[in-house]
Amino acid sequence: MDGQVTARTLVCAIPKAVIVSWVTMRLEKMGKVLIKTIEDFVNAEVAPGNTHQLECNVEEHVRELARSLTEWSFNSLEPKKMEAMPTRIGHLGDSYRKLNNKTPHSKILTRFGNITLTRAMYRRGSRGRTISPLEKILGIECGATPGAQDLIGRQVAAAGSSQGRCIEVIAERTGAKIGSEKLRNLSSYLADTMEPHREDCQVQQLAEWIDQAVKDGKKPLCLSVVTESVSGSRPLETLKWRPSQRSVCTPTASEQARSICLRLRKKIRHR
Repeated sequence: MDGQVTARTLVCAIPKAVIVSWVTMRLEKMGKVLIKTIEDFVNAEVAPGNTHQLECNVEEHVRELARSLTEWSFNSLEPKKMEAMPTRIGHLGDSYRKLNNKTPHSKILTRFGNITLTRAMYRRGSRGRTISPLEKILGIECGATPGAQDLIGRQVAAAGSSQGRCIEVIAERTGAKIGSEKLRNLSSYLADTMEPHREDCQVQQLAEWIDQAVKDGKKPLCLSVVTESVSGSRPLETLKWRPSQRSVCTPTASEQARSICLRLRKKIRHR
């Protein structure tokens, strides 16, 4: 947020006594639930099926505790009364005015499932776009928290992970099912966010692999860069390069591949 309005002025501290009270209350309830779950297990016939059900039940209860804790914490950050919120805020050079009432944003994905966030909203002009300062501060984008974004990004990046399989794994991991549109929006957002750092990370990773190869006595080194088609069925280009070469002259090499190899060569030279 721009100007005099900062994260500190938009959120409030949660007193430790309030945190202790809420967590203690939830742990007491959770304790009773877990005791009943274990009692049902030991009183029934001990068998693989019941063992599996016990693990699933415990996972579900613990996940719900984490989900409810996250939801309560986020909803406790803003002042309850709208009067305590700034009348206007600035964001990316534009002025936004406060709306009269807080509105709920349901189905925000976290690592523990969906939560509902009731937050203040600000509008640009009379009919412009609206933003939630709290969501901006928390890093919520495309209906997902940073932790959920990390989970989805890793799953999408997993080799051979189709869109349908991604949705299945996310549901298994979080207990919440997301749609294909939300998955695509999050994937696009993450790709745009990571793109400025992609080449640096690629060079760093390659340098670490080369260092390890040298340490293991694997010489001479040869770097092969293969760019595959979207389906992964065939390579579109193949580049082979040794760190000792002065330049990358392979005709089929793309500018991206040349750039990575040249930066890698400079990095190795300075070690």
